Amino acid sequence: TDIEKATAVVNAVGQELAADPEWGPRILEAPRVERVSALGKSGITLKILGTVRASEQWAVGGELRKRLLAAFQENGIDIPHS
Repeated sequence: TDIEKATAVVNAVGQELAADPEWGPRILEAPRVERVSALGKSGITLKILGTVRASEQWAVGGELRKRLLAAFQENGIDIPHS
């Protein structure tokens, strides 16, 4: 996968989530790619950071992952399966 494309998709999804009327109030800083944190045989790990209200970390994280899965599929970004 093109790392630059994947990074752009993650950052766009983070911005969209932060701008969402339902989710935005829970987010203090939009999720974004901080760095490439690992290279492996079957994939690349991107470190994603953002700031949310403490009580919302699990809900926001779940919603972000759900949206990322859809965005990766729409953009032809494969997620390796072990």
